[in-house]
Amino acid sequence: MLVGIDAKQHYAKGLLDLHADDLILLYSDGLTDAMDANRQKFGRDRVIQAMKAAVSCSAQDALNAILSKMRYFTGQQRSFDDTTLVVTRVGEVATQ
Repeated sequence: MLVGIDAKQHYAKGLLDLHADDLILLYSDGLTDAMDANRQKFGRDRVIQAMKAAVSCSAQDALNAILSKMRYFTGQQRSFDDTTLVVTRVGEVATQ
């Protein structure tokens, strides 16, 4: 459910302790739903793999690496949805 669309919607709440150099990725479904020529989705597992591969990068480099992996996966396929990413390392932010 989209945040803020339905006032009656309930969302899970929690706390997370962030530490120096933690890397966080927020993304729209355009990333996971991006498809290749066989209509296979990029999916959450590939997002996780891309994030793990970029764990030692700056926020900007991690964002670029994740987008690059998605674009390599999709090849020449046109995107049918917007793709929004925010990558932040505690103390630094990059957006696309």
